[in-house]
Amino acid sequence: MFGTPWHHEDVARAQHDGGLGPVDRAKGDVELTVEYEEEFVGVLMHVPDVFAQSVRDPYVIVVHAGHDPGAIDLIEGPQRCGQVHGSISHVPLSFMSLIVPAHCYLRLPNDEETTMPMTDSDGRPSTAGGVNDKDEQGLTALHRASGLGDPSAVRGLLQGDADPAILDSRTGASPLHHAAQSGSVEVAALLLEAGAFLNLQAPRNGVTPLMAAVWYRMPALVAFLLQQPEIDVEQRALFGATAAELIGFGASADDEGAQRQSDQLRALFADYAQRRDGQLATQPLFVALTDAGASTADRASRVRELLDAGHREVDTVSPVLSSGSDGHTPLLVAARDGDTEAVAALLAAGADQTAVDHYMAAVPAHKAAYGGHAGVLRLLAGAPGFDSIKNAQGPYNGYTPLHDAVWHGHFAAAEVLVHAGVRTDLTGLDGRTAADLARQHGYQEIVDLLQTAPSVNPLTLRQG
Repeated sequence: MFGTPWHHEDVARAQHDGGLGPVDRAKGDVELTVEYEEEFVGVLMHVPDVFAQSVRDPYVIVVHAGHDPGAIDLIEGPQRCGQVHGSISHVPLSFMSLIVPAHCYLRLPNDEETTMPMTDSDGRPSTAGGVNDKDEQGLTALHRASGLGDPSAVRGLLQGDADPAILDSRTGASPLHHAAQSGSVEVAALLLEAGAFLNLQAPRNGVTPLMAAVWYRMPALVAFLLQQPEIDVEQRALFGATAAELIGFGASADDEGAQRQSDQLRALFADYAQRRDGQLATQPLFVALTDAGASTADRASRVRELLDAGHREVDTVSPVLSSGSDGHTPLLVAARDGDTEAVAALLAAGADQTAVDHYMAAVPAHKAAYGGHAGVLRLLAGAPGFDSIKNAQGPYNGYTPLHDAVWHGHFAAAEVLVHAGVRTDLTGLDGRTAADLARQHGYQEIVDLLQTAPSVNPLTLRQG
C-alpha cells in the first residue's frame, strides 16, 4: 500500500519525504494486498501528481480523490489485474486508469460494502471519472499518455471514449502534438485512426504535429507523418516557419549528432517532395484545371483533349499543397470555378458529384452555388447522384447548397436549386434557413422565390 504527503488521517504517513512512498499497515482501515487476491480494500486518499524517482515495482493501489472516488488509478504487482512497468518514474497519475479484468474491484471500508467495477458492461475501461477532464495544467489524461509515448495507456483511453481532438487549455495543443514530443509512431497512429486532426495548428503558436516532430528531432515520426496522404508541409507557424524550415532550429554548428539528424530530416522532406511531384504527374486533369495562366475555354479544351486521349481517372483526389484546391477532384475544381464546359465533359465521363473536398466536406453543388454558377448547377441537377446530395449539409456550418447560393445573393443559382426540388426548411448550425439568410442580407427577390418555391424541370430555367 502507498501513502502520500497529503495522506488520509487513517493512512500511515510515507516513510520518506517527497512524492509517493511505501508505508506500513494503516490503523486497521486498510488491509494489505495479498498476492493473487481477487479484491482490494482501500480508503479515500489524495494522490500526488507524479511518482517519486525512488518508486520501483511495488504492490500498490491508489484510490483517486477526484470525480470518481471509487476508481483505482493504478495497480502494480502480481495481482493479475494490470501491470505498469516498475521502471517508469514520474508518471502522471491522471491517465493511469488501466484496462483490467472485470473481476478486479475495490471495496471501500464503510458501513455498506461498495463494489466499484473497473470495466463497464462492454468490458471497456469505465469513464465514470471523466476521461476528458483536464488537470490543473489544462491537460487531459490522453494528452499526458500521448506525451509519454505510452501506446497501451493511449489505446485504453481511446477505448474509454477519450477525445483525440481535444485541445489543452493553455496553447490549444492536441494529443497528437504531445505524441510528436514523445516520438512514438504507434501512439500517433492510434490517435490518427481515432480521428485526430493531422494538420491541426495550435492556436497559440500555429505549430502542427509535423512541425513539433521536426522540432523535437524525431525522424521516425516525421517519416510516418510525411507518409500520410493529407499531410500539409506548406503550413506556417505563427512565427513564420514551415516544418522543413524548423530542421536544425536551435542546433549548434559544432553539434555533429544534431547535424547528422538534420541531414536525415532534410532527406525525408526531399523524398516527400519527389513523391508529391510524382503524384501530380499522374493527375493531368487536375493540373489542367488549376492552370492559372489558362483561360476558362482553354482549360475546358484541355480537359476534353485529355479525356479523349484516354485519361479517364476523373475522380482522383489532389494532394494537400495549401493551394486552395487541396483534396479536390477535377469536378470539384471545375464546379467551384464555374467551368461549365469542363463540368459537362467530366460528368459525361462519369465523374462522381457526391465526392467531398478536403476543407469543408463540400460537394460540387456547394461549390457551384457559393460561386453563383447557375449553369453548373443545372448540369449537376440533371446528372446521376444529384438527388443524394442536393440537401447535403456541410459539417462546418450546416449549410446546404441552397444556403450557399443565398449567402451572397445569387438568385439564378438559388432558382435552379429550388426548381430542382431542394428542401427550403433545413437550418444551418446558426439556426437559419436559406430564407432567413436572404432576409438578413436584404435579398427580397430570393425571399419571394423561396416563399413560392415552384416545382418545375430545372433544365427549362432561364440561363444564369
